[in-house]
Amino acid sequence: ADGGVATAPWQVLRTCARTGPERVVWEGLRRNQLKGRVREDLFARYFRDFTDPTVGLRARMTWFFMNWFATPIGEIDNDYLMMAHQYDTVWAGALGNYRTLALHMFNDPALRASLDQLTEVECGTVPVENFAREYFERFTVGLEAHNEGDVKRLAKALMNCPEDVETPNLDLTTPGLIFADVNETVWTLTEAEQRAVVDRVLDFRLAPAEPPAAAQFMCAKLYAELAVPPEAAGPLSLALQPRAVVDCAEHFYAHGYEMRAALEFILKDREHFKEQLGRKLRWPVELIYGPWADFNLSLTQASGKTWTGNVGQRPFEPPDVSGFDLDTVWTLDRVSKAHEFLTTWAVRREPHSWVEKAHFANITAARAALAPYQVPGASDLYSFATAICDLDLFVDQEGAVGAHLLNITCLFDSSCTSIADAHRTQTQRWRVWRANIDLTLTNVCQFLS
Repeated sequence: ADGGVATAPWQVLRTCARTGPERVVWEGLRRNQLKGRVREDLFARYFRDFTDPTVGLRARMTWFFMNWFATPIGEIDNDYLMMAHQYDTVWAGALGNYRTLALHMFNDPALRASLDQLTEVECGTVPVENFAREYFERFTVGLEAHNEGDVKRLAKALMNCPEDVETPNLDLTTPGLIFADVNETVWTLTEAEQRAVVDRVLDFRLAPAEPPAAAQFMCAKLYAELAVPPEAAGPLSLALQPRAVVDCAEHFYAHGYEMRAALEFILKDREHFKEQLGRKLRWPVELIYGPWADFNLSLTQASGKTWTGNVGQRPFEPPDVSGFDLDTVWTLDRVSKAHEFLTTWAVRREPHSWVEKAHFANITAARAALAPYQVPGASDLYSFATAICDLDLFVDQEGAVGAHLLNITCLFDSSCTSIADAHRTQTQRWRVWRANIDLTLTNVCQFLS
């Protein structure tokens, strides 16, 4: 009204339309509540999926790809909605077509965000190379099948800008192995352009007679994950892969990059898979999910978070964008925690059910039930240690020498004082046997035999 800025119609309208402080607080609380619900739902689905025996292979391959496309939740500001989208994508594609999954992950918001490639970069600035570099090095072809020219050209393509930065980049004038034409302008704006880039990477061969480098890279990773990797001996491919990996890659590519084809090839490999069963180093978290599923353990979601965290592999928390390394993931503390989980939840609870309370109603029934655990050469002595270790290696605790040996006569004879009053009821006698199990499972003898 007075011609000043404060009374100008546009300023009055902006002031009236401004969100009030109460609404700002409310919106913040609502967002946090939504994020909390998404987080809890994601963990619930994750633990349900990974402990369901009917989808074991899909869960195993989901773990593989979540570690392949490692995205620490902290790197994306704890955005569990974004992480839930990534988990759904990987779960759906884990046993599907790798070409399709690679395209989805090329555009995955969480993966892009963790590598500083989610938001558009202003044209005329230096391209961000993180995503492009990792896409070649970790996600598709490996170190041997790309160079700096490829990295720089893909980084520029992700900007979708027609011009270069003011300062010429020598790597943009250096032919790449995959993007070899220095005069080509690569775009990634439309889905067709994105698919063309991904297909070009996945179809690239270092030599016409060899399968694509991406197929070799995937098979090498699968061998390391599921079997014993073939030795790098004899003639190697230009991607530095041994014959078994190259054969797998040829089979994989010939079947259109179907993941089931690659898995079938490796699981039928007698030398590197079938004959190596029981000798393969496993992830710490497998000692949590395996017994959880096999024994249908009644762990809560909170317990799942705690125990997977105890062994250093809580869901969605890889150490960095490189993921977990099987050669370094096992620490003494994690071994201890895995052992604690097994003795507390899995191994201990299962053996407790092998001999029932009713078996201790009389000495005849008890002898029959405990027959598998009889100490050789001692008709009255029984020990659960006979099932899991060499008795000569049992390490006695101070002041409790021979505590792992149960004299069954004393267990039922009221005049025997070595087990105090444990003989009075079948429940008490059954508890003595359970204590024998617990004592044995916490002894180091099982690691020495």
